[in-house]
Amino acid sequence: MAVIRGALTIESELTEVSRARDWISALTHQAGLSYQESYELRLVLSEACTNAIKHAYGMEKNHPVELSAAIDDDQIRLIIRDFGRKMNPQKYQEPNLEICAEGGYGIYVMQCLMDEVHFDVSHDKGTELTLVKYRSRSRNADTPSDSGG
Repeated sequence: MAVIRGALTIESELTEVSRARDWISALTHQAGLSYQESYELRLVLSEACTNAIKHAYGMEKNHPVELSAAIDDDQIRLIIRDFGRKMNPQKYQEPNLEICAEGGYGIYVMQCLMDEVHFDVSHDKGTELTLVKYRSRSRNADTPSDSGG
């Protein structure tokens, strides 16, 4: 398959997250991804965009969130870039799944569904989040891994 690429810039408003979902859905359809793969990408992209809007921009409107995607036979790569307050990856704590909380599951969901989650805070402003899913070695959450130990 040829590489399927796309880019979209949304505004920092929660109503724009549906545009991001529609955009990635169209790309996944064009690439022939399964319903499950498409669903997972829509979910992680929704979480990433919502985090950028809420945390980087503090719900302040009229700021860009830049999205790009590349899909090929081997991997799916999403990049979400904001220009607001930087994320501090060292301060992230996994949610306590024993307690039902209103929020705080976004990064956890991304880490569960994607093979790589990278936060680049080296830019002067904002955060660049890269999400990668390997298609040939996709995780199967229903099958425990055999660590041989």
